[in-house]
Amino acid sequence: MQRRLSLYDRAMADGGMTTVSGTPGIISAGLYFSELPDIRDLEKLVREKLLSFDALAGRPVSGRWQPCAFEFDKHVFHHECADEQGLLAFAQSTMQLPLQNAANGPWWEMHLCTTVDPS
Repeated sequence: MQRRLSLYDRAMADGGMTTVSGTPGIISAGLYFSELPDIRDLEKLVREKLLSFDALAGRPVSGRWQPCAFEFDKHVFHHECADEQGLLAFAQSTMQLPLQNAANGPWWEMHLCTTVDPS
């Protein structure tokens, strides 16, 4: 049986927490690593751990979390920024954009960013 949406989930799904751009403003996080994890390890982590949560493996449909198809390449993106300032500007602008594949998969994205200048 699919889990019902919580009051918070329902507000997000109904657009009660949506910014002007149409992207739900729930959680945005930036994690810094000295180097990005191997893409195969990251995909394994996503498939085995993250997708075990109904809210990350599906999208809200008729008041319940509905499982949906997941394609790693449509939810995990790689970018390169010139430096730390470029990274900050990228993060600020990307958080304001609608999800690229909300209609065809779970309602989340992961953006992997590297900088050319490691300072």
